[in-house]
Amino acid sequence: MKKSEAREEGRPPEVVLNIQEQEASTDEQQQQQPYPALAPVVFRCLEQTSKLRRWCLQMAHSTWLEYLSILMVLFSCVILCMNKPYEEQRTYLKILDSVVFAFFIVEMVIKMLALGVVGYFGNNWNTLDFLINFGEVLDFILARFSLRWKVFQAFRPMRMFDRIQILRVLVIVLIDTLPMLGHVLLIKILVIFIFSVVGIQMWAGHLHNRCFLGEDIPTTYNVSLRPYYISSWSEYSFICSPDNEDGMQRCSHVPPYSVDGQICTLDAPRHHHTSTANDSSGCINWNQYYNVCRAEGNNPRKGVICFDNIGCALITTAQLFTLEGWTEIMFYVADAHSIWSLPIFIVATIIGALIMMNMCAVVIATKFSEGMERKTEEPQVGAVSTAALFHKLMGHMRRIFCGDNRNTSRVMAGVMPWVRF
Repeated sequence: MKKSEAREEGRPPEVVLNIQEQEASTDEQQQQQPYPALAPVVFRCLEQTSKLRRWCLQMAHSTWLEYLSILMVLFSCVILCMNKPYEEQRTYLKILDSVVFAFFIVEMVIKMLALGVVGYFGNNWNTLDFLINFGEVLDFILARFSLRWKVFQAFRPMRMFDRIQILRVLVIVLIDTLPMLGHVLLIKILVIFIFSVVGIQMWAGHLHNRCFLGEDIPTTYNVSLRPYYISSWSEYSFICSPDNEDGMQRCSHVPPYSVDGQICTLDAPRHHHTSTANDSSGCINWNQYYNVCRAEGNNPRKGVICFDNIGCALITTAQLFTLEGWTEIMFYVADAHSIWSLPIFIVATIIGALIMMNMCAVVIATKFSEGMERKTEEPQVGAVSTAALFHKLMGHMRRIFCGDNRNTSRVMAGVMPWVRF
C-alpha cells in the first residue's frame, strides 16, 4: 500500500520510509522530553535539556515560587497603602517598591525562558501580568520626565488572579456571565425608558412649582425677601400644587416666619412703614404672603430631578431604580401633582430595584454553578490551589504548636483524667 502511494506521488519507496522513520523518531524525542506538552526548543537555542531552560522550567513549576509571588503581591498592596499622594515617597518605600518590581520582572523572564514567547503569551493571565509590568515600566519612564502618572500601580492586586486558581476560575465564570447580564441590562433599559415616558406625560413641569409672593412686599414694606419661598432649615425644596391639581402640598402649608426662634403671627400693617415690623408684641409673618403657586422655579437638586425631557427623565428614573432618594422624588411628585402618583412609584421601584436586581443575581448564580461544574481543567503554570495553601499552612501550625503526634497524645493522656464536666 505504501509502495503504491509512493509510486502515485512519484517518489521512491525508500524516501517515504525514511520520512516516516524521521517523523517517528521526532515523536519519540518529544515524548522523551521532561515536559512533552511544552515546546522542545525556544529562542532557537534553548532546549528542554539545556541547563538554563531546565532550571527555568523547574522554577516555573515550583510551588514555593508561587507562594513567594503571592507574598510579593500582598507586600506591594501594603506599599500602596503606605504611600501618601501629597508627599514625596520615602526612601525605604522606594527601595521596597524597586525590590517588588524587580521580582516580578525576573519572574516574567523566567517564565518566558521556560515556556517560550508563544507559550507565555498563549496564556491570557500571563499576558495580563506582562501588561501590568509594562505599565509600571511606562510609569517609571514618565517619572523621569516629571510626569507623575502612576495609574498602573492600581492594577497590582490583579496579579493575585494569576496566582490563585480559584480566583482565576471565578473571574472566568464572571466573564462568561456578561452576555446574559447584557440581556438583563437591555430589559432594564427598556423598563427605565417606559417609566421615563410615563413621567414626562404625567409630571412634566410640575417640579417647577413654587410659592411666589402675591404682592410686591419687598418694595412696599422695604424688607428683603426671596421671590419664592425657600426653606432656611431644610434641604428639601418646597414644591406646591396649584388649585387645579390635587397635590398634597399647598402654599397655605408654608411654615410661619420666625425671628431668633420666635414664630411670627402678626400681619403686615396697613400703613407702609417698617417701624412696626417688629415690636414688643411680636413680629410679622412674611411667609403668609407666599400665596401664589406658579411653575417658575428651578427643579430640585440643582435641576437634576425632573421629568421635563427624556434625558432628565431617564436620569431621574435610573436614580429611582437604585433606591437612592427614591422617596424624596416620590413625595416631590405627590406634592405637586397628586397622591395617586405614589402607586406608580411603588410599582416602578418593585420592578426596577427588586425584580431586575434579583434577575441579575439569578443569572450570576446560574452561570456560576454551570461554570464551576464545567471547570475541570488541570492546574496550569502559575496557579496555586487555595486548599493546598491552607492545608500546608495548617500543617506548619500543627508542627509549631503541637509538636510530634506522640508527644501530643502523651500530653492529652495526662491531661484528660483531670478534666471534669
